[in-house]
Amino acid sequence: MTSCLRAPLFAMTLTALLGLTYISTSASSEGGDELPAVVKKIAASIKKGDVDGAKKLAKATAANPKLIEEIPDLMHMYRPTDKGGLGIEKALKKTTAKEADELGNQVIAMAELTLAKGWPKDQGKRTKKAWNEFTEEMRSAAQDLAKAKNDKAAAAAANKVNNACTRCHTVFKD
Repeated sequence: MTSCLRAPLFAMTLTALLGLTYISTSASSEGGDELPAVVKKIAASIKKGDVDGAKKLAKATAANPKLIEEIPDLMHMYRPTDKGGLGIEKALKKTTAKEADELGNQVIAMAELTLAKGWPKDQGKRTKKAWNEFTEEMRSAAQDLAKAKNDKAAAAAANKVNNACTRCHTVFKD
């Protein structure tokens, strides 16, 4: 290949790669920043006592593939905030009464989203019924967490949430 063709070919290749990178970044981040805000909005509705509104928003969110395409998208919300999550998993390990209400309501919001998304199909022990039972267990523990009035009660309720998550993961997590 002659040297006069190398420069334009290199420029076209570089432009194409940058374009593909831009497109893939835009597509993968689409809706990514919105899900944490929606979880917080659902939690705020729950705190206000608007459970029906929270369930309606959870159902609409779970049906929106730009926000939750698959179960791992939802589970990502438990990750640290610097990794795009809400930091729920870490917060549950050091919960005090001061954070219990907000954290409990976020976990209840996650339970509503988890129920609304649902398990796609039964596969051995991985059944829709088991999915719903584990999620209900988590929601019940989170309700106790949201009501905790002292550090001891908050820690006990957070431990119940963690235990519900662990039991579910023994069946559903790969």
